[in-house]
This record gives sequence, structure tokens and C-alpha cells, in this order.
Amino acid sequence: MENKEQGISILIPAYNEELVIKNCIDAVFNLEYSNYETIIINDGSSDNTLQILRTYLDLEVTERTKSNQLSHKIIHNVLQSKKYPNIYVIDKENGGKADSLNAGIEYAHNEILISIDADSMLKKDSLNYINNEFEDESVIAAGGTVHIAQGIKKEKGKILPNFGIKPLIRCQVLQYLDSFFIRKITQAKFGSMIVIAGAFGAFRKSILLEIDGYRSTVGEDMDITLKLQKYINKSTKKLRLLYIPEAICYTECPANLRGLYKQRLRWQRAFIDCVVEYWDLLFKGFNRIVSYYFLLDSFIIGTLTAFSTIFIALDMAIQGINTYMLIILFMITTLIAISQDILCLTVSAHYGFVYSKVDYVKIILFLPFEVLIYRPLGMVFTIIGTISYFFNDHHWGSADRIGEFSIS
Repeated sequence: MENKEQGISILIPAYNEELVIKNCIDAVFNLEYSNYETIIINDGSSDNTLQILRTYLDLEVTERTKSNQLSHKIIHNVLQSKKYPNIYVIDKENGGKADSLNAGIEYAHNEILISIDADSMLKKDSLNYINNEFEDESVIAAGGTVHIAQGIKKEKGKILPNFGIKPLIRCQVLQYLDSFFIRKITQAKFGSMIVIAGAFGAFRKSILLEIDGYRSTVGEDMDITLKLQKYINKSTKKLRLLYIPEAICYTECPANLRGLYKQRLRWQRAFIDCVVEYWDLLFKGFNRIVSYYFLLDSFIIGTLTAFSTIFIALDMAIQGINTYMLIILFMITTLIAISQDILCLTVSAHYGFVYSKVDYVKIILFLPFEVLIYRPLGMVFTIIGTISYFFNDHHWGSADRIGEFSIS
């Protein structure tokens, strides 16, 4: 039996998204859900994003009530589509993604809020799964599954996984599968989720207002999740953050090394920013499971290990490389990687993300290259991102987009 449709507001912050915004909107048009509104927040784009929205949606200025609880940059206009009355555009001064989301929360008229990136495309049944889980009042936020758009293909009306893509995309596809189907499932099971992906998250508006919305930071997705964990820890009620594997969106990933470098540095700076902001709350403001996960898995294994690994590699180079030891370490690392990928491929197949037999062979053959080239590259990005956090400004920059991938 299907649950009654609750009202949902989809928030789409957009900064210089002229290449992808139409694909995002087209996916929204195809949703198998009726009780929703879409609010696109144009964050002072300097390209043709607003002009495209005006033409595509046939916009006109409208009046709309707001909550008046969160601060944000000046709003120039609130616009409504003549063709699609449930689509609104907020045109505002540039303030960053967090600021844009706060503006969207202010103008949203529904309790359940979905935040997606402008290059994200929601699968047509995604809101149904969100709706079903939010019937439970203890659920205050949830994350969905994010698949890489370049790693799919459309065949006979179906969206299917595709590993016949260039190596840089392949390594990101595998990382996303591990991140969602292993890490997110595990974290949700033990209540230790520390980041609901900015590309696709669901929240209760009343709770976001209680915690004063988003903080102005480059890592708004991790920051808001940690604020929610702090809220849960202080609450006398049993509240939960969920991961909903069946709720799916597709997002464009960096297609070249320059784009990947920019993205991963931004991610690492965002993490270090949260370390600085929330370090004093470990074991005090967060429960023990969240604190242990944040400290051990994310900080020690995810960041400090990158530094120690590089130091060991440099020491081996200075002292003279023991070829036998190097081969042993590579074989162990490869076997661990293969085991990890087999596990995440098995879990993803359980949720309907099934590759062809040929693609599974390609994955296995690709793993040594991932271990030898792309994982060390990721460690280098982690080190540079950590160091550069203390020397760079932390703003929401525009990502390199292609806009060639659509699920409509």
C-alpha cells in the first residue's frame, strides 16, 4: 500500500550552471510524484543561468511568504513559472551555496525539503522512497544514493550501469559505489553518519530552522549533518538520520584531472573546516559512535594516514627500495581493494545496480590501475587540500560542467 503523498519542496542552488540546469529541471518534470514544488536559487550567476531559466520556464515576478528566521543575501526577485506553476526561481546576490540553501528554506512551503545540486538529476521514483521513510516522525534527515551520470547508459527506456568509460571516470564510479553502498549503509546502521551528500539530501524544515540553517562554509553538507547530530545528541526524543539506497539521483563528475583536483581539494578543505569547527564537541556534543567515527575513520584513516603513507614512500626511496617488499605491499593492497570492490558491487547489485558480465570483467582488470595510480593520487589531493585550507579563502566556486548527460 502506497503512503499518502506529503508535501515536498525541492531546493536547487545554482551558480553558473548554464550547461546543466535544463537537464536537472527535465528530470524534475518526470518525477512520479505530484505533491511537490521546486525552488531554484540563482546565486548571482555571472553566466546565462538566469536567462536560460527565464526562457525555459517563462518566468514572472510573484509574491511569496517566507519564514523570516534565517539570514541570507539580498533577494532581487522571486519568480514563478507561467508554464509550470509549481516551479519558482529566487534571484539573489551571490553568497555561496549555504546562503542559497538558507534562502530556499525561507521560501519553501513544505515540511520535507530535498536539496540537490544543479547538475543532479533525480530518478523518477526517488521522491516516493523519501516520502515513505519520512512517514516516521523520528526521521529528521536522510541521504539518497548518488550515481555518476557518465557511468550510466539508456537502453530500451532503462537506465543501466556502464563501465565502458575512460579511466578517470571509472575510478570515481568505484569510489561512489563504495561511499554509498558500504560506508553510508554502515554509518546509518550504527547512527554514525557525518555527511549527507549535498547532491541529494532530505530534511525536515522545522528542524533546519531550529538549528539556524546552514553555516557559511565550503562544506555545507558535512556541516549541516554534524549540526543535526549535535541536535540529536541533545534531544530527549529518539531521532534518526537515514540512508535510503533506493532513492537515487545522477550527478556529473569531473571529466578531467584539473576538475578532479579542484573537487577533491574543495572536499578536503570542507572536512578540515569541520574538524576545526567541531573538534571540541567530540565526546561532548556528539554521541560516542559519531565521535569515534569522525575521529578514527575520517580524520586518522582518511587524512593522517595519507601523510604517513607519503612519508613512508619517501623514506623507502631515500633508503633504497626493497623490491620484494614493494611487490608484497602492492599485492596486499590490491587484494584488499578487490575484496572491497566485490563487496560494494554485491551490495549495489542487491539494490538493482547490476553491471553486465563484460563490465564486471573490466572492473576486475581495472583494479590494479586504481590501486597503483588513482589511490596514491587521492592521497596527494588529501595532503594538498589539508595544507591549502590554512592558506586559501573558502568560497563556493563554480565547477567544470559538461552538460551532455541526461536521463530524460
